[in-house]
Parts: sequence; structure tokens; C-alpha cells
Amino acid sequence: MEELRRLAEQSSALQSPQERPFTSSTPVLGPVIIWVRRAWNSMSTRWYVLPILEQQVRFNSTLVQAVNEISSLLERQGREAEEWNIAADRASAAMATDLSSLRHRLNQMESRLPEELASLRETLARLEQALAARQARGGIEATDADRLL
Repeated sequence: MEELRRLAEQSSALQSPQERPFTSSTPVLGPVIIWVRRAWNSMSTRWYVLPILEQQVRFNSTLVQAVNEISSLLERQGREAEEWNIAADRASAAMATDLSSLRHRLNQMESRLPEELASLRETLARLEQALAARQARGGIEATDADRLL
């Protein structure tokens, strides 16, 4: 991200092209060569090169703005992703705690099952004995007893 921002700042600084002065190392004709080059360059630059250069500068400026916006967007998304990761870590820790608690409760219930089953069997045996005793005394018929069981 920082690299993108740095490059965009460098590009912004380079948006205005600087003309370079013409020079010539030719001893006698040097000044004439410079004058001809300036005159020719003035005409060709003003009517042909300068509009193309301005168009390129506008294009480059638009790209620099796009890079800056993308860089800002990526930074925001990076912060949001980090926040989501923190929230997900917290939720995972809470779920792990809940799962551990549920396992503990399940183990407690499973350990009490044999005692509960034995108690229910004892109660059933007592009820069956009481029912049989009542049938023997004639207080209830066998078909009614079968329906009760």
C-alpha cells in the first residue's frame, strides 16, 4: 500500500514536463543550429506535440487519482478484514467455551443415566407388584391392567 502511495506522489510531481534548452557543441555553427532548432521546435511543439503532451498529462493525472483511490480502498478493506478476523477469533473462542461446557453437561447426564434407569426399573417393578396384588384381590381386571402397562 505504501509503495502505491509513494509511486502516486512521485507521478504527481512529474506531471508537468520541463522543456530542456537546446545546446550544440558545434564551434561556429552552434548558435545557428540552436536558433533553427528553437524555431522549428516552437512551431512543431505548439501545434502538434503540446496537445498530445497535454492529453498524456491529463491521462496520467487520472491514473494517479485512480491509484490513490484504489490504495485508499485497499487500506480500508485491510482494516475491515482485520476487524472481521478479530471478531471471528472472539466468536471462535466463545463457541469453544460453549462447546466445552456442553460436553461437560452431556458427560454429567450420561453418567447419571444408569442410576436413573435403575431407579425407573425399580419404580416399574413396584408398580407391577402393586398392580398384580390389586388384580389378585379382584380390584382390577387383567385387560384393564394390560392397557395400563
